[in-house]
Amino acid sequence: MVTFYRRLPKFYYVAPNAIEEVLSLLSQYKDRVKVIAGGTDLVPKLKRREIKAPEYIIDLKGIPDLDSIRYSEGSGLRLGALVTIHAVETSPVIGEKFSVLFQAAQSMASVQVRNRGTIAGNICNAVPSADTAPALLVLDAELKLISLRGERLVKVEDFFIGPNKTVLTGEEILQEIRVPELLGGKGVYLKLTPSIKSSYRKV
Repeated sequence: MVTFYRRLPKFYYVAPNAIEEVLSLLSQYKDRVKVIAGGTDLVPKLKRREIKAPEYIIDLKGIPDLDSIRYSEGSGLRLGALVTIHAVETSPVIGEKFSVLFQAAQSMASVQVRNRGTIAGNICNAVPSADTAPALLVLDAELKLISLRGERLVKVEDFFIGPNKTVLTGEEILQEIRVPELLGGKGVYLKLTPSIKSSYRKV
């Protein structure tokens, strides 16, 4: 027997409009809170009861400037925590300068998910199938993690510690993804997926 859950479990929804408020809430509630950017990973898991429902959910969508894509020669690329997958797959500068990440974003999920889901969320979810993880890994990207205690930079290769596990503490959020200038060379993202064989038989 298969049980389907259509309704979300109960929780308090919080929509702060400043990053300082987010960090304060995380410091206060710690393991009793979850943070969402797009919600395309967390919400389905909550509906299917795959994870324990948090007491509070903090939505980052109201935080200004977290959806910015910035590039400068020498400094490289900066992606805010709210930059969507769609924004990456349609960015001319990412397509020209960071083609591996550009192609990885184009290969992901459905149009609806790419419109809502974020690159930061894809990384923080830490599933082995995350498309942006290998792209950011080969681009030698760094992640800026912040809390009330301060900030730290962590290489993508050091961010993951296992399936669905990262070095993020309960008081931190991923604020920015930093990709250094790509000096010479080009990259291609190839995604191998299992072929689906038809179940019809000729009679």
